[in-house]
Amino acid sequence: MNKLLLIAAAICTAALADQDQITVAAYIPITDGTITGFVATQHFNSTYVYAIRAGSQPATLINVTKPDTPVVVVAEVPTTNFVDVVGTSALATDAPQPPDPAPQKIRIMDFSDPANPKVTREFEGVTALQRIPGGLIMLANPEGIYILSEHHAQPPKKK
Repeated sequence: MNKLLLIAAAICTAALADQDQITVAAYIPITDGTITGFVATQHFNSTYVYAIRAGSQPATLINVTKPDTPVVVVAEVPTTNFVDVVGTSALATDAPQPPDPAPQKIRIMDFSDPANPKVTREFEGVTALQRIPGGLIMLANPEGIYILSEHHAQPPKKK
């Protein structure tokens, strides 16, 4: 009887593992200044994100090539008014940044049962949210930066 329960649990776990999901891949505790945006770039085979702070505070450069183990490359990049970044080249402006965004609550929702959606995770006080290449979503709140990872389910195999 126990073997049957284990087999059923394994089947359910395997079925759940291949559903569309948004999960937290990593968390970086950066709390020195409000993050108001993200600018992503690629250099060679690596993906980098500049976490932009409010006002004239410096940005933070993060290597997110391995989303589950991000690396803060430079904690304080002197300029924050990026318009676009391409590898090691950037467009920056001296225009004043917009005021701090109003904090919002962001929820990760599970719609695998559309009639009964579930909140799987909630983030309070979010001041920046940006989808970046590679199936990642960057999110910042007063606690720090969260790297969310998208997983798209594969269609069932035909028999």
